[in-house]
Amino acid sequence: MKFSHIADCHLGSWREPKMQELNLNSFKQAIEISIKEKVDFILIGGDLFDTAIPSIEIIASCAENLKELKEQQIPCYIIPGSHDFSASGKTMITVLEKAGLCINISYNLSNLNKLSEKVFFDKPYFLSGLAGKKLGLEQQDLLEFNGEVNESKFNILGLHTTIKELLPESMLNQVEKGNINAISAEEILKNEKLKKFNYFALGHIHNPLIKEIKGEVFAYPGALFPNNFSELVENKRGNFLIVNFNEGEDTKISDIREIPIETKKVQFIDVRADGLNPISLREKIFSEAKNLDLENKIVAIKIQGIMENGKISDISFDEIETYFESRNIYCLLRNISKLESKEFEMQIDESEGKTMEEIESHVINSALEQKAISLDEKERLTVLMKTMDTEKIEGETNDTFATRITNDLVAILDLKEIWS
Repeated sequence: MKFSHIADCHLGSWREPKMQELNLNSFKQAIEISIKEKVDFILIGGDLFDTAIPSIEIIASCAENLKELKEQQIPCYIIPGSHDFSASGKTMITVLEKAGLCINISYNLSNLNKLSEKVFFDKPYFLSGLAGKKLGLEQQDLLEFNGEVNESKFNILGLHTTIKELLPESMLNQVEKGNINAISAEEILKNEKLKKFNYFALGHIHNPLIKEIKGEVFAYPGALFPNNFSELVENKRGNFLIVNFNEGEDTKISDIREIPIETKKVQFIDVRADGLNPISLREKIFSEAKNLDLENKIVAIKIQGIMENGKISDISFDEIETYFESRNIYCLLRNISKLESKEFEMQIDESEGKTMEEIESHVINSALEQKAISLDEKERLTVLMKTMDTEKIEGETNDTFATRITNDLVAILDLKEIWS
């Protein structure tokens, strides 16, 4: 048998309409390839959506592709990730599941929901999983896992978390500094139930990483589409896995293939602004691009350094965009986070270059180390921060938005008994 292992689709993450279109198309491609490959099922290891409640357009596109799977009688199993997880349980994944388009296999520690004989009774495989949470708060749930395992079948556990042994050196350094929360695979395998799984279907890390640890396979398929400017420049495309395994008594993996998802080619242009002014910087950009083949490509421009004079707001980005449009590009993306001017120099602190999630993690972990908060307070604070950062979605009324946020906060703060 074989299945597609997909993760970190982050549908709806790009604000640029053309990039959003490519993001949706990458999911469509993965579904089409899976159908063509005649996989027996698909497992999505978290962050199908970039938020718990995405826009109607994103939902419609996703549902259309999941419907195609259903028509082909290919089951789609899923766990929520750290982005599309909600403390109240009110996510679009719930809606898709109730519509019969997917099955949420998340194991719930509080009510001990059981899936096995209802969902997998006639299958040669068994799946379970744990939903991802912000800042790695699912890791304690993982160590306490006491769900079902069927030793006569091929057992797969879906996880949206960070496994230390699979990380590159750069990320391990961040783990040591406390900026990334990670858990050891060896620690996971001390759990009697967990070590009976044959394949750990991971999500959360956006690079394809596969490693066998103590006879068990841990695998990240990588993001299905680059999720930000730096990922686009470094990775240029998305990825997922197709996993083959044996049925019967010899339940083991026979083959894992990386499947690239190609969309548009990326042309990266790195421009130094040191000693320039807004006009000479514009001309330098044009000069750098002059001899490049840009036809139908994503052009990603990074402008960095300190301009000699003039303000960043004086740069004629409209003229720059018009120039690149005349070169028949697909779309233009720019990164000016490290561009400064001597007229207004900003103090850059040690958190420069980190994601918001990493900064939040660092602040909360520091408070924990100083015993300003307890471990329970850390978890609650983290979920509160994510909930309070929720934005009103397009078409949502103020009353509906307020009710949604209130319900989430009531659930997080355990106020159901006194809230009416």
